[in-house]
Amino acid sequence: MQDEETIKQLQNLIERLRQENELLKERMMELEARLAKYENPPTPPSLRRGRNRKSEQNKRDNGKPCQKVGHKGVTRPHAKPDRQVEAMQIDAQIVGKCLSIQSEWIQRLSRNFLSLLRQVQDCALQMSLPL
Repeated sequence: MQDEETIKQLQNLIERLRQENELLKERMMELEARLAKYENPPTPPSLRRGRNRKSEQNKRDNGKPCQKVGHKGVTRPHAKPDRQVEAMQIDAQIVGKCLSIQSEWIQRLSRNFLSLLRQVQDCALQMSLPL
């Protein structure tokens, strides 16, 4: 009677750990995708999404790369920054900390999951149950 309760508890715990592991994997993939935006992407600038290609621009301009007739040119004054902030360094530190926490949790979960799996196997062997 007590063995059945133990097995049910262990199975519930295993299922909870699997669900938590899946959630952590999804979160890790999300953070890796965010981190990829800040690192050097593998695609060349000419193939990056969300940008107009030169051929598309030339089609709209009838293939003429110069200023259109009747367009008055405007030169803006250069903006002078009042301070400098290294945004990449801050973001990299935050993302790095999150990734290290996630990897630590994944390691803990995998160790707990493996130890519980061994306990269930040992219990099943003691009770002569097929796995």
